[in-house]
Amino acid sequence: AKSLAERLLKEGKATDVQRLEKIFSLTLTRKPTKQEQNILLELLAEQRKRYQDDENSALELLSTGVKSVDKSIKPAELAAWTSISRAMLNLYETTARF
Repeated sequence: AKSLAERLLKEGKATDVQRLEKIFSLTLTRKPTKQEQNILLELLAEQRKRYQDDENSALELLSTGVKSVDKSIKPAELAAWTSISRAMLNLYETTARF
């Protein structure tokens, strides 16, 4: 999830909506519905605030796994997008693709 979030953040100057479209394309090969987009934008805002208010939590989340973190990306932003990536990767639609 962290690597997927990092990929989204490193691919140019995209908006949050463009990044959501990209993650849907990568994980589900489709675009998000308006409802899905709104739910994930709300989650993203909550996670951004959470990790901006508590950077130690962001650093703790990002310390998991063997892959090192790109230091050019703000920890709170990477942690917030990691949360979005985790949500996407845990969808039934993602795990049970036919």
